[in-house]
Amino acid sequence: MATEDPTEDLTLSSVIRSSPNRIYQVWMDERHHSAFTGGRATVDPWVGGRLTAWDGYVDATYVALETGRRITMTWRTSDFPVAAADSVVDVELRPVAGGTRMVVHHTGIPAGQREEYKRRWRRGYLDSLRRYFAKPAAMRAAYRAAARAGYMPAGGIRRKRTYRTPLSALGAKRRVAEAAPAAGTGGPAASTTTTKPAARRAAATSPGRAAKKTKARATKAAGKRSATKKTSAKKPAARKTPTKRASGERTTPRKKAAAKKSAGKRSATKKTSATRAATKKTAPTKATKRSATKKTSATRSPGKAATHKATKEAAARKTSTKRSPGKKTATKKSARRAADGKERAVKRPAAEKSAKKGAGGRKPRR
Repeated sequence: MATEDPTEDLTLSSVIRSSPNRIYQVWMDERHHSAFTGGRATVDPWVGGRLTAWDGYVDATYVALETGRRITMTWRTSDFPVAAADSVVDVELRPVAGGTRMVVHHTGIPAGQREEYKRRWRRGYLDSLRRYFAKPAAMRAAYRAAARAGYMPAGGIRRKRTYRTPLSALGAKRRVAEAAPAAGTGGPAASTTTTKPAARRAAATSPGRAAKKTKARATKAAGKRSATKKTSAKKPAARKTPTKRASGERTTPRKKAAAKKSAGKRSATKKTSATRAATKKTAPTKATKRSATKKTSATRSPGKAATHKATKEAAARKTSTKRSPGKKTATKKSARRAADGKERAVKRPAAEKSAKKGAGGRKPRR
């Protein structure tokens, strides 16, 4: 009966000058993860997602995620023995004065590897994250260095990833139990694993199968030849096209287009000549209309012409009087003055006569 291998645990912590949410985001981002670790990393930021770091040296699977608080995952590296179960890593992010305290609990480490992983956690994650968040310039420098080294993931559609199921303790025990009899001589597992590939190779190299393969190849080649012959026989018939010959020449599409253009030009010239003739016909009609108007003016009676002139003169006089209102007022004033002068001339001699009679001795009436 197989016994469990002894394991070791470790706990590390460090204060990082950043917020817990920011540290969580950087951890879950492939580009940032590659930049601060200094190696190629892939991250699937969901429960059950896979994390690889340092070009596949670390292979982990997320078990529980709490944004800005906790990251729990199964952790395995290429240094783990084949029969060893996956270790468990629990990363806590605690807000403290001056930043965030990052605490790493690593349990289930194979015996004898505790110090190595302690050094790797300190240098690869805690110290590198502290430098990464110390200054913005340090973050940009690490980002550029990772890009120059080719650690950044390529843009566009990524290839489908193969997800590895985490090894449990029960699975490790089963592996150990199966590997124990196989290590001995004449075990059933060894016989089954060796007989199947041998049988497949023998079947592949048998003479009957080789003859079948050659026959299939020959039939394929014959089919291809017959298909090429049929297509070559059909090609001349397909090349025949109905052609029209006029006066020993072929009518190409270009010639047809040229003929259409010339026909259109001829019809246009005919239309323009017809419009010119129509304009010539309309010219004498205008002359005839002018002569007719002259004749009608000549046939008018002289009496009517005289009356027409008289009405015109009267209208002109009226307009002249309307236009000069100042002349009317002047004539009216002069007429009034003349009338006043006449009245005065009449009244003066009468007054003189009455004065003379009074002076002659007549008594005025009381």
